[in-house]
Amino acid sequence: MLILSRKKNESIVIGDGITITVLEIRGDKVRLGFVPSSQTTVHRGEVWEAIHGERLREPAPPVQLDPAWLAWNDRTIPRLARAIRDEHAWDRLPVLADALEDAGCTDPVILAHCRAGSEHRLSCWVTDLVLARE
Repeated sequence: MLILSRKKNESIVIGDGITITVLEIRGDKVRLGFVPSSQTTVHRGEVWEAIHGERLREPAPPVQLDPAWLAWNDRTIPRLARAIRDEHAWDRLPVLADALEDAGCTDPVILAHCRAGSEHRLSCWVTDLVLARE
């Protein structure tokens, strides 16, 4: 999670197409203005949960990936992560953990998450992290 401080009339820009501006601060309420790209849908958190049943993304803990792990064995780890994510084959996350370990990863948070059998719907912070560093 990224946490920013902004004052009234200050903005943040996300990617190439989303601008968020602080319009008003009154007591404990903040009014925000969103200018999304034409391809982006915007929902309040509770509406998103009503549509999808639960939050789809879990926050990534502060972990580091060694670039050598990504290059290991002809880029096996990014290829595995992509296949798992694209096919929503979350049951294969333990295979990704084994590959990461073979590549030299000893991070207990990454390995435990991949081996925990936790439920995923559309995303996993480990596969997202691997593919973001690719």
